[in-house]
Amino acid sequence: MGHLVYLNYWQLCVPEMMSIIERLVEWCLAHGLKRAANVYHPSVIKSSILNRMIVQQEGAFVRAVFDSDKKAAAWLTSEGFPTQISDNLSLEFYSDIKKPQSLSFRAGQITKN
Repeated sequence: MGHLVYLNYWQLCVPEMMSIIERLVEWCLAHGLKRAANVYHPSVIKSSILNRMIVQQEGAFVRAVFDSDKKAAAWLTSEGFPTQISDNLSLEFYSDIKKPQSLSFRAGQITKN
């Protein structure tokens, strides 16, 4: 199984999220995930955080990072997971979507900024 993950609008998270994401990654690997294509615009900070939470390679699993969904789909296809991206679903389509609001976490309380 392979998957393509869009992370352009993923923002930084609280440290407590790291263990949750690590457990999700472990679950995916235990359930047969072999290839993961992460798609986001180049970002040193985002890369650093994601690299701490998600392994690059483990056993038969390989993760790769791309700056376009078309490149990610081509890689997944070359790795044995046929993937096609509709022109209506490319990253350009998402550029018109309002970015998520940021949230503040304080003593169990969530407020919109």
